[in-house]
Amino acid sequence: RPQGTFMRQGLLPEIQRMWRSFESTFVLWRYTDASGDAEVVEYQGVTQQIVNAAVARPKNFSAGADFFLILATPVEVSLHALSFSPAGDRLLPPERTQHAVATDDVVVSAIATDERTGRIFLGGKDGCISELQYFDDEASWL
Repeated sequence: RPQGTFMRQGLLPEIQRMWRSFESTFVLWRYTDASGDAEVVEYQGVTQQIVNAAVARPKNFSAGADFFLILATPVEVSLHALSFSPAGDRLLPPERTQHAVATDDVVVSAIATDERTGRIFLGGKDGCISELQYFDDEASWL
């Protein structure tokens, strides 16, 4: 990585992947692959630095996605559809959805999800906790 590049990383155990962001580029790879030939997915679905990431099970009305990838930047939190190939656990390229909300320049330092309900909670550096609510046609802060 070039010196001075903004980078974050973490684990997404729900999908058995590690993630690392370089500025606005997001990279996922499967950490359970012992063969040394790890599947790597690179994604550029946002234009700002990625400061945090998580996954959530989609709510019942969200057909076609196995999980939502939640990407937080300094200006927005957005949901991206994650799907696995029908024949196995190979991750297909993420797809940006219409679900995104502005953060009002509050950096999201923590993301928590409820696997059963699909609810998404965001912890900001300002000390507040918000819920990202998403519906068939939009997303909003509660």
